[in-house]
Amino acid sequence: MINSFEVRETNKMIEENNLDVRTITMGISLLDCISSDIDVTCGNIYKKIVSKAGKLVETGDEIALEFGIPIVNKRVSVTPISLIGAPCCKTTEDFVKLAKALDKAAHEINVNFIGGFSALVSKGMTPAEKLLIESIPEALAATERVCSSVNVGSTKTGIDMDAVKLLGETVVKTAELTKDKGSIGCAKLVVFCNAPDDNPFMAGAFHGVTEADAIINKRTENVEHSVDKMDNAMQNIILQEIEDLDGILIATTNLTSNLDKAFERRFLYKVEFHKPDKDVKTKIWRSMLKDISADDARQLASHFDFSGGQIENIARKRTVDYILSGKFASLDEIEDYCRSEILGGKERRSIGFY
Repeated sequence: MINSFEVRETNKMIEENNLDVRTITMGISLLDCISSDIDVTCGNIYKKIVSKAGKLVETGDEIALEFGIPIVNKRVSVTPISLIGAPCCKTTEDFVKLAKALDKAAHEINVNFIGGFSALVSKGMTPAEKLLIESIPEALAATERVCSSVNVGSTKTGIDMDAVKLLGETVVKTAELTKDKGSIGCAKLVVFCNAPDDNPFMAGAFHGVTEADAIINKRTENVEHSVDKMDNAMQNIILQEIEDLDGILIATTNLTSNLDKAFERRFLYKVEFHKPDKDVKTKIWRSMLKDISADDARQLASHFDFSGGQIENIARKRTVDYILSGKFASLDEIEDYCRSEILGGKERRSIGFY
């Protein structure tokens, strides 16, 4: 339960420190929107965003009203468009069409910004990535809420100087095309290095291809910092919402050690799902990678003790590589994906779900 001290602390933060939630950002995967036809791809993107984030603003406003804490911005991030547009975009104009589809969806769901008109080129540019970068000035000039970003380097791989040169020209052209609006296009373009796997922060936001949907952390004990206090207050709010829920709540986790005891107590039934056995894993491999043989699937199931989610990650990586290279990975290459999925060969703890 929320005690009187926490109520007073929260009120103090709102009244004296102008506490607000700066933004909520929904990440949406567009990998299933890929098509070889540009118009079909645009339609798929619009429908996916509207169906997934159609109530994002409404829900954010309801939460802000209920708890009296303003939520200033509502935003969406999507899979880097250089990946989504690779099969269908043959010109810069094609990528501008995708940007307009993003902007149309952003207006429909009424979010402040939508990020993901992006390319990750730290190790070099594919033809599609080069086209996307060249299309950025016109895309940002033709849209209102689209944000763009390009990752040009990393500590491990160095800096892609070809991309840096091209982006220098891109920034100048973006400023020129949006000069009637104070060159606002440049404010919606981020060029950076060491991009994370997933980035929810505008204007460099994009949704990672293997990003999970959500997570609930345990509350912090022995609180010393204001951030920890705020985190605990938010956990208390979630706990109270669970108490007040007039319905059925189903939750999952693969980190039971991080589950707060207070959360654990509120779940009446707890069901543990073990990893699939060899026969089941073979079927999962074949369902995810439909072109591999039964023997290859059996070999992968025998060599790698993966959950269904990990096998899905491998399938997504293979899809991304197909988009970039135009050919499906061989069995040896799939096994390389599997070894990289094990995070350097470190032994993983058993996975259980509540």
